[in-house]
Amino acid sequence: MAKASENDDFKARLIADSGTVLKENGIEAPEGIKVKIIEGTENAITFILEQPPPAGELSDDDLEEVAGGIGGDSTAPIGGSTVGKEWVYDWKTKRGKWVTIK
Repeated sequence: MAKASENDDFKARLIADSGTVLKENGIEAPEGIKVKIIEGTENAITFILEQPPPAGELSDDDLEEVAGGIGGDSTAPIGGSTVGKEWVYDWKTKRGKWVTIK
């Protein structure tokens, strides 16, 4: 969203009416999904608490661990690179790990 960093009016509209502005720019959320964009600041950290998967289904993280992925206690991705990865903290398990950004 480089346009938002270059154009204050666009950024204000994007924050106020995210779904509409994204759609106008060729990015459309699936039906029934609400899009919310939050502007980061120097002195604030934003945590997103994800919805848990429905009962009886394994999450992507659960499947990864069963398939031999690294444990959630790792503080750096394999090889040490954070390019294309995001640190995610799970409040329920009190564990964080690096995940690939999709």
